[in-house]
Amino acid sequence: MHPETNKTMENKKLSEDELRWRAEEDARTIERYNEIINDKPRLDRAMKAAKKQVENLTERAEALNKSITGIKKKK
Repeated sequence: MHPETNKTMENKKLSEDELRWRAEEDARTIERYNEIINDKPRLDRAMKAAKKQVENLTERAEALNKSITGIKKKK
């Protein structure tokens, strides 16, 4: 199924209230994005935090991969 078709079907399942809430939440997200982009120190901190999250996720993925590799070797 095409991803856009799936999104359309998903939206049809949502009530009017859910769709309105989602639109309002998306608007707040865009507002926060604009605040962050226009505040260089805040953006720098956010980018540093995002890089740290990527590093942590990479470490976890590598550990999981080693664990899976170890399990496969035991079989």
